[in-house]
Amino acid sequence: MKITKRLILMMLTLVVIFSLFTMTASANGEIKVLVNGQQLQFDVPPQTVNYRTMVPVRAIFEALGARVDWYEDTQTIIATGSDGKIVSLTLNSNTMYVHGTPVTLDAPAYETGGRTLVPVRAISEAFGSKVDWYEDTQTVAITSVSSAPSEPVNPAPVSRYTESFDKLYNLIISKGTNVKDGIYCYTYNSSLNVSFYAGTLNNDKVIFISTGGDSIDITLYLEDENSIIGHPWVVIKYNGTKTLEVDYERNGQVKVVEGNMTQTSSETLNSLYNVFDMIIGQIGSDVKISDFGIYYTPTSSTPSVPSAPQKSRYATSYDEVEYMLKSEGSILSDGSYARMQTYDDGGRAFMSWDAEDDYLGFSYFSSDDESSISVFVYEDETEPVGVVVAIGSSRFMISYENGRSTVIKNDFGSSYEYELRELVGSTGKLIDLVLSGWGCSASLSDFGVNY
Repeated sequence: MKITKRLILMMLTLVVIFSLFTMTASANGEIKVLVNGQQLQFDVPPQTVNYRTMVPVRAIFEALGARVDWYEDTQTIIATGSDGKIVSLTLNSNTMYVHGTPVTLDAPAYETGGRTLVPVRAISEAFGSKVDWYEDTQTVAITSVSSAPSEPVNPAPVSRYTESFDKLYNLIISKGTNVKDGIYCYTYNSSLNVSFYAGTLNNDKVIFISTGGDSIDITLYLEDENSIIGHPWVVIKYNGTKTLEVDYERNGQVKVVEGNMTQTSSETLNSLYNVFDMIIGQIGSDVKISDFGIYYTPTSSTPSVPSAPQKSRYATSYDEVEYMLKSEGSILSDGSYARMQTYDDGGRAFMSWDAEDDYLGFSYFSSDDESSISVFVYEDETEPVGVVVAIGSSRFMISYENGRSTVIKNDFGSSYEYELRELVGSTGKLIDLVLSGWGCSASLSDFGVNY
């Protein structure tokens, strides 16, 4: 039976898949890249992809005088120019952020030979450079706006405040999600309920660190040392009403702007700053809150702050997958996020978060697109989880609700139900492997899908 063969074929060829696009690189001669007249040498050569010249990003950034940082966990590159301009991009994404402003690239960044390649024109122009292409010699010439030779100058020493601010700022951007107009948010996945924000407001770089519970909210504000304010301040609110605002001025003075600094407030802030230090260390930085001129007493035990309400396993897993897609996937035109990669056999695994209806989609597509298996999980736990097996024009649809499964549609006939359920189970296990490979502890069983 043809249907049975297709079912067996799908069960044998379901594999974990990881790539966002298919590339065809040109090898029509070596491409040379000149920066201010000096030819760059690459251990991975430039390539032409879809008529766009792609080059190893680190070599170009550094040749333009930028400092380059690579964040392995989020596959993100952040380059800080000599003028303070920050450019960030993520592997397999065609969106680059220039000082918080999104810029769409002609082609997405991709990895080959251990190097990340990007469109040379977009990256160079992000730092204000002039780019020329000479077809006859296959040469890209990049000229900095201010490339005139000058006498060496010893740079002014960077203060501890500025060094720590830049480290924390770049860390938040690399791990966070662009929530609005270049403002990134990273929420620490813990009952401590702490969120980090970084971005540009009124041309000044800012960092907000906030925490709170049902009735209390505490936010620490940090600004670039060279901004108008240039020093930290903290605000405590109870039930939405500000009860305390404290400035930590650069001369070491602590100024109470509003409210009264009581013993309870002092102890709360002391505990809070220890929490921030602990979390910043756990997410990969040696920055301390004291680096910003805020002094407090370190604690030996784990401090506590108002915690968020406990979530169900369903809700926790949903949030984890959604966050993974938003932080490491590609943003689509409607604001949704997706992650996909293709195996050598042509099969494709696709995961997405839908912005309009707020649901997660997990899908496998065969190489000929004749067969697919999709699982749909809604944020609302009261909504049933739906599974659709499609082979040609025939459909097998099943829903999972309150631990029970119900067949909604079966175009193949009841005699094939067992094989179809087995196929769903195999797919579920492979989706779990994909999630695990992408750093998620979630599994389909967390959403009530039994297999």
